[in-house]
Amino acid sequence: MGKIKITLEDLFYLPGAEIFNPDAYKPLSLVEIDSRKAKKGSLFVAIKGDRYDGHDFISDALKKGASAVVIDSRKLKKFSFLEIPVITVPDTTKAYGEIANIWRKKITGKSYFNNREQRKDYCKRDGFGIARRKICSD
Repeated sequence: MGKIKITLEDLFYLPGAEIFNPDAYKPLSLVEIDSRKAKKGSLFVAIKGDRYDGHDFISDALKKGASAVVIDSRKLKKFSFLEIPVITVPDTTKAYGEIANIWRKKITGKSYFNNREQRKDYCKRDGFGIARRKICSD
């Protein structure tokens, strides 16, 4: 069975989303909020926290191989030079939760793992957010 992927169509359902450079988008199987963990083919969601603002680390995520970014719509001018897909939303934290919900819906009810080793491998590499807590907590 292939990996679960976040498609361009999935991102259209994010509340208030606008997608720039959509022709360059390829389905992604990794979503990341930590620029240090971004990998080739990942979707980087720039979340503003109490201490750090993920928007300040977008260039780091891109250097690590992120293929698309989700940013706050008020910061679009700052990142208008990007040639990768840019998804703007009113609130990136809520968008991250929505992406996790989309991910969860894709795996709910499916027999995604054939054995315990596949599940452990998933939890180490691909699990994130709500889906990770649900699947990897057993």
